[in-house]
Amino acid sequence: MNDHLEIIRDYVRANSLSARDERKYQHDKGTKVRKFSPGMLVFLRTPGLSGKLDVSWEGPFEIESVPNAVNVKLKIPGRAGKSRVVHVNNVKEYVQDSTVIHRLVVYAEEPSADIEYNRLAGCNSECAAVSRY
Repeated sequence: MNDHLEIIRDYVRANSLSARDERKYQHDKGTKVRKFSPGMLVFLRTPGLSGKLDVSWEGPFEIESVPNAVNVKLKIPGRAGKSRVVHVNNVKEYVQDSTVIHRLVVYAEEPSADIEYNRLAGCNSECAAVSRY
């Protein structure tokens, strides 16, 4: 009886390991490794408040440091030297010559003076400024 249970236990263990490996493969097959380094400019994902058409990226912000493989520490300008640690899934690399519309937030010394720019990357005079508050 014990031999029979041991055989079944070994079979179940092998099947469980095989299923785990298959789940990991299916989960990881669409991922891509992104490397960030200090000094890079990145956009920060912000939660959309007004629905699916809300622009969900702010920046660009400079990476201060990379504490580990899944987090980056961003310099937040105009906030008295404060920085913010975020997960790499919430940042994307800033590309200067892209043709995607980005939301740029310029931080002033006083929070009420922050200006938000919605602009097409690469444009100079067509940028529209709106008050953030």
